[in-house]
Amino acid sequence: MTPRSPELDALLDRLLGRGPRDFERVMPIDARQEALTEQHVVPALPILEPEFLAIREELDRDMRGRLEANPAMAIRGDPSRYPKGYCLPITIQSFERFCARGIEGRGSEGFRAVWRFHEAGGVVARGWGILREQYFQNAMQLGSWYFDVANDTVDVRKPKIEHLPMAASGFRNVASLADFVRIAERSWRSSILPNLELQRL
Repeated sequence: MTPRSPELDALLDRLLGRGPRDFERVMPIDARQEALTEQHVVPALPILEPEFLAIREELDRDMRGRLEANPAMAIRGDPSRYPKGYCLPITIQSFERFCARGIEGRGSEGFRAVWRFHEAGGVVARGWGILREQYFQNAMQLGSWYFDVANDTVDVRKPKIEHLPMAASGFRNVASLADFVRIAERSWRSSILPNLELQRL
């Protein structure tokens, strides 16, 4: 796990700082976000992808080691399932490691591009929502671009990293409770019923 220094905490707060109503939501994309993304993020994609792949390699090695040493921490006590089901911790820790590299001077031009994008007013955010009407997913939003560093956490045969314009990604906010239930039942292969009898729970 990446050591959390006060400097890293401050950087993450500054990069990801949003109001509570916006937390983990896909943020609106306007013409300014489109332009900033084209200027700063798109040219950096050939650098960002290999950097995040290197981070994933390091993170996967660390996570597998921790889960094998303590199987009780693993989903269903089975370390061999990794990375399936580990979308949130992989997304959070990958971005933390990316920022820590930037602080330590190990950041690539990719980190500097993301920082310039942020300083110019670009949205750098972690979002949680519905992906392609199939399941829930955590991913990063870089302006008008969808950047998923945990793309293999539902289907381990998929590439670890996926990035494409948000409009083409099929990633969106949950619109309502009924919307959540529809995707949850499909994704989790279960029935979700309202709690009408034991409401104190």
